[in-house]
Amino acid sequence: MAGRRCPKCQQVIIGSGHLYNGKLYCDQCYKLAIDEALNIENEKKGLFDFIKELFAIEDIPESWVAKVDRLLRSGKTIAGIRMTLTYYYDILGHEPIPTYGLSVVDSFYEETRQYAIKQQEIMQKNMEHEEKSETVTVKIRRPVSEKRKTNYRIEDL
Repeated sequence: MAGRRCPKCQQVIIGSGHLYNGKLYCDQCYKLAIDEALNIENEKKGLFDFIKELFAIEDIPESWVAKVDRLLRSGKTIAGIRMTLTYYYDILGHEPIPTYGLSVVDSFYEETRQYAIKQQEIMQKNMEHEEKSETVTVKIRRPVSEKRKTNYRIEDL
């Protein structure tokens, strides 16, 4: 008789296992799944706090919560959504108007992604660039005679 397998690690589950989201997990994978879910909820809470601060509102409308959930299901990340809002309102300088809500995320997500990639490339080049400074030694000889004076000033060196 084949035992039940964990959907995450494919190991045979010994004992009863743990049920989460309709799937039976082993002990380790269950703890990881719970931690991952808590981490996502904390990131979403941080995103909603950012949105409240950005639009100067006290409560997030239910339509915005549903919009964030749709964006996450479509493959967008919480960090990407936050960066898109930052890009559109802070970097491009648009005024945050609550009536438009999160509609800019669909339109500017890819543009923001390309902007972030360019910024990372620039930062990488700046980190790789080594500061090269050459030391130049200037030797000044005294004039041989009083008639033969130098025609340069020490300030110009």
